[in-house]
Amino acid sequence: GVLLGVLTRESGGDPHALGPPVESRGGHRERPTGLFQFLPSSARRLGFNPHDPVASAEGAARYLATNLERY
Repeated sequence: GVLLGVLTRESGGDPHALGPPVESRGGHRERPTGLFQFLPSSARRLGFNPHDPVASAEGAARYLATNLERY
């Protein structure tokens, strides 16, 4: 499904994946992390630990559902 496609594209299924540093909303640099490559600040704002594969998948599902409704 969609979540598996996002996971495969973002991290290749590696729960320890780290992306390149990017500028966050707060103006500081962070590295996307985990299966779905959330910025740590985004994961905090959404209420989950991006290093926990189950929590990250649940957070990604909520995030995608919210964006589908919004856009």
